[in-house]
Amino acid sequence: MREQLSAERFTRWDAAEEAQRLAVEPLLASWNRGDDPEQVRVQRYLAEVRDALVCGLPHDQPVYLCVDVVLPISVDLLHHRDVENYLTPLGALLRAHDFVLAIGTKRHPRNDSDASSISVGLARPASSVPASRFVSARMQGSTSHKSWKERLRASVATQVPTPTPPGPLAMETAWRCGASRQWVNLWKATGDALGPILGEPDAARPFNPADDRITDLRLHLTRDEAMGYDVDVRVWW
Repeated sequence: MREQLSAERFTRWDAAEEAQRLAVEPLLASWNRGDDPEQVRVQRYLAEVRDALVCGLPHDQPVYLCVDVVLPISVDLLHHRDVENYLTPLGALLRAHDFVLAIGTKRHPRNDSDASSISVGLARPASSVPASRFVSARMQGSTSHKSWKERLRASVATQVPTPTPPGPLAMETAWRCGASRQWVNLWKATGDALGPILGEPDAARPFNPADDRITDLRLHLTRDEAMGYDVDVRVWW
C-alpha cells in the first residue's frame, strides 16, 4: 500500500449535459431479503428509475448520476440518511455504461416547491480545483475481506491525526482501477474506512464512521487496465 499518490493519477469529473431528470423521492439501499416489503418497494423504485432515466443513456460516452435529496426542515441532515446509501442501489443500474461520476446531496428545501430528484447525463473532466485536504493510498485484495478496510483505515489514520471538526462536510473520493473491479462495490468499503477523517462515534465499531455528516458527496472513476486488481484511492474534503 503506497500513500500520497499524485492527484494527476485521478480524473475528477463534472456533470456536463443533463439528459433526463426524474422528480421522485430517492430511497435508501435495503439489504433485507427479497420478499420483505421494504425490499419490494426499493426494487419497484429502481425499475421506475431504470425505465425513466437509464434506458436512453449512451454506452460510448462517460455518464454521471446525480441524486438530490430534499428533506423537511424538521429533519436533522447530520444524522442518518447517508448519502452513499442513496447512490449505491442506483449506481448498480449503470454498470453497463461508462459510468464515471456519482453526485449525492442532501439538504433542506429552498422554497415551497423544492423537491428531490434524480438526474443522469454526460460527464466531462473537471476544471475546478478540489478541496485542499486529501489522503491517498494504493490498495490490494478484495473488499470482501475485513483486512482491506483495516489497511485503508490505518493508512488514512497515519495521514490524518485528528478528525475534522463536527458539522456538515463535502467530500470527494476518486478511484483508479481496472475493469476487473466493480467500481460501485468499492464505495462502501472505502467509506467505512474513513473514520479518521469523519470521526468514529463508537470506538468499538471503527467501520461505522460518522458518514451521515456528509451532505455533498462526489465519487469519481478513472479506468486503467494496467492497475490489474490493485486500486488507487484519493479522498478530498
